[in-house]
Amino acid sequence: MINLAKRLLKIRIINFMVVGGLGFCLNLVIYYPLTVIIHNRVSFLNQVFYLPALLISTPIVIAFNYWMNKKWTYRECPAKSLSLVRYEFMGLCTAVLDMIVLFCLVYFGHIYYLLAMVMAAVIMFGMRYFISNRWVWRTLEVKS
Repeated sequence: MINLAKRLLKIRIINFMVVGGLGFCLNLVIYYPLTVIIHNRVSFLNQVFYLPALLISTPIVIAFNYWMNKKWTYRECPAKSLSLVRYEFMGLCTAVLDMIVLFCLVYFGHIYYLLAMVMAAVIMFGMRYFISNRWVWRTLEVKS
């Protein structure tokens, strides 16, 4: 059983999922109290506007996920000077898509915003993993 656990921890996608899950939990810890604070102050289309809280929590979680992925998921990849910039760019771009999905699920799908947040994270997972592998942590090979 211990050998199986060690093998699973070497599989990059599982590490990426664990880091994403930790980041998601951190996001909820930051996001939910902010939505409570903002709750009565901001509304949009006659609804509680939950997106401003996401604008605050997302950059914090992106930085946390970068650090965790650098130290654990992609530890064998040499740290590139552009990896942080690339990761932040990828995170912010996919966060915009995340917010669009979240808004559509809540506004059009009438799904509770915290459940919609989980669904949006699952939907965006594959895209983030693909971009991380192919662009953020890619090792450039010099052709002779």
